[in-house]
Amino acid sequence: MVPAFLGVFNTYYNGYHFIRDFKNRGFITGQSLTFCGREVFDLDRGAIEKMNWDSHDHEMISLFCDGNFTPLVGSTYPILSGTNSIRKRCLYGNTALSYSLNYANQFFDKYKDQPKFFKLGLTEAHEGSNEVIKYSDDELFNFFVNFENKGYLDNTIVYFHSDHGLAMLGPYSALELEDYNHEAVLPSFFMLIPKSLKDFKKIKKNLINNENSIVTPFNVYNSLKAILNDRYYLSYSMMSSHLDIFNNSISRYNECKRSFYLPQYYNKAEFICRCNK
Repeated sequence: MVPAFLGVFNTYYNGYHFIRDFKNRGFITGQSLTFCGREVFDLDRGAIEKMNWDSHDHEMISLFCDGNFTPLVGSTYPILSGTNSIRKRCLYGNTALSYSLNYANQFFDKYKDQPKFFKLGLTEAHEGSNEVIKYSDDELFNFFVNFENKGYLDNTIVYFHSDHGLAMLGPYSALELEDYNHEAVLPSFFMLIPKSLKDFKKIKKNLINNENSIVTPFNVYNSLKAILNDRYYLSYSMMSSHLDIFNNSISRYNECKRSFYLPQYYNKAEFICRCNK
């Protein structure tokens, strides 16, 4: 997620958050993270001092730093409370998710006629049993039904993504199944795009092709910036590849060895490139 949001490797390079370009273009920005943290990913030691961070205009994070929800001391991943719990995530009689969804609704209603960017960072699936996320189904369904009924889907690109697959500590890791290592490098990534987009047919064709391509985190960074549709702001990531998923048809074969396998980033066992699988 570091190169996807900052365009650089985790430790050694001075990247900047893509949200800066949206703010510079006049977008109202907001986010809600259902956990106590600065972002939806971790940085290696020393990296945070080198990264250029930008706050969103509106943020709801502090609620989830409440000691009734997030343990103040103890394990990094406590399994009985907080954002990595194997139980339903609740706070003051409501689900943690409901606060974030209500905040997002208020944001879109407040800035209905203005360009805006909003990010929901949800951890409801961040646990090893793979069961807790089911409690969120109805709330997420109702949110998007309401979102569509208000007409917001007519002019909004919606990203759904995760930082990895089913690779939290749990049955898969305890049994040392090979699937666990595969899932670590198999995040979900899909989206809804409005048909009103300029060059919709071309974009749709590229997206269909890229469903079966190796899309790197750096391609994701380029794609987030490409939404602005202004070459001045397309200061691509540090990788040699300048491709994004909207404007380019990414090779299904050549990109893997050329751009995806980079020892300085994928140097841990769980990040071994699966090009030959």
